[in-house]
Amino acid sequence: MRTLHAAAASIVLALAIWLSSGTLAPYAQLLPPRLTEPCHYPLNVDHEKNIAFLLLLEGADREQWVSSSVLRRILYPALAYPFVRLAGHLAGGVLWNIVMTVAAMLAFSRFVELRYGATAARAVVWLLATYPGITYWAGLPYPYAAIVPVSLVAAMLLYRMDSASTTREIALLGIALGVVLLAYDLAPFFIPAAMLVLLRRKKWRWSALVAALAVAPTVAVQAVLWLSGVTLLNENTQGYLRVLMAYRHPGIRNPGLGAWFAYLERLPQVFVANYFDSNFFFLPLLAIVAVVASGSWRKSVGRVEAAIFLAVLAVFLFNNAAPPYYGWQLRGVWIPRLYQLVFVALLLCVARALGVVAAPWRRRLLTVAIIVTMVANATIAFGPMMMNPVAFNLDYRFYRHASPEAFAENLRIYGRRPLGFCDPEGEAVHRLPRPLPTQLEPFAYRPEPPSR
Repeated sequence: MRTLHAAAASIVLALAIWLSSGTLAPYAQLLPPRLTEPCHYPLNVDHEKNIAFLLLLEGADREQWVSSSVLRRILYPALAYPFVRLAGHLAGGVLWNIVMTVAAMLAFSRFVELRYGATAARAVVWLLATYPGITYWAGLPYPYAAIVPVSLVAAMLLYRMDSASTTREIALLGIALGVVLLAYDLAPFFIPAAMLVLLRRKKWRWSALVAALAVAPTVAVQAVLWLSGVTLLNENTQGYLRVLMAYRHPGIRNPGLGAWFAYLERLPQVFVANYFDSNFFFLPLLAIVAVVASGSWRKSVGRVEAAIFLAVLAVFLFNNAAPPYYGWQLRGVWIPRLYQLVFVALLLCVARALGVVAAPWRRRLLTVAIIVTMVANATIAFGPMMMNPVAFNLDYRFYRHASPEAFAENLRIYGRRPLGFCDPEGEAVHRLPRPLPTQLEPFAYRPEPPSR
């Protein structure tokens, strides 16, 4: 892959992340939103939970971070901390997101080039540079921004496991995978996928070794948190426990077997919706085109991709085929973001197909599909600045925590302002047809930049 493509894609990606920050951050859009002062940048409702480890590192009072339900995601804030010290929570976090994501993109494109050639690498680097799954998260200083970089690194580690020849190499790869997974909760996907890759090679002992070593860093962190008085069973982790407990007595408790069968009847529809919505429609569609263009799924889906697909499918079925249970639901079409990491397998299918497609018409079909996907994804990634209603809709379908109308309304009220374009107190209010709702006041977030 030529340096020109890498440099241009890096600039586009950095620009897309910056233009998804400030008032343009998709994950911050609620109505009314939480606001920073004095710039009136919206924040997610769980802002303090997501920056809890940063607060801990800054020496904040224990009460400010100990109750966080996501304190276990320590790798992201630990690496972001120097940038946060330099520029504050928001600007420093976004700066780290740009550095982290661009580095992962370039490393992954180089990895693809070595395996599938320069053409595949160019396609992958531009598909990543315009990927809306990056810009949805990266405008805020939260561990969610690590989902894409972690998935890219984990996929490369799985490929190394697929060709490893010594126990020492497998052990190092297992430890590396476990450390990388401390950035975000992707262990239920990538650890089983790693085991499947090795089991397919009939490496039974290596599979068990990788599982043990990859889990070890998470166990160690959880133990330290527990000894520090952090509750391990919380609102964030109880959801999966409820699903697990639902399987113990299916149909015995209300609403009974009828409701369970209704869930199972809708399962194919829910699967299709999650497949397309988890990665903003166009990339999942491109992967299907890649399989068709290659002439056989065996040519475009390798051992690693198949392992990732199977691991994601297993988690999807665990969540969506469960008997009825009360509380926060992990089933249905409202939260496809849980399965976003499958994007890395979709990208690898496209790269592999480019390496095997020989017939001119098939290659033209795939090339056109890649270009269309890049352009379409770019309109979503840059959608907030463009006021693109399709982008608002696909952002909503990715994670239905706020309506498309809320995003458009917030941009109308607070303007299209990435970080660096501050709206002094009063100017945003003057653009409103009515005074700001009083319930915004308790949610104002003021330490910007953080105290030294």
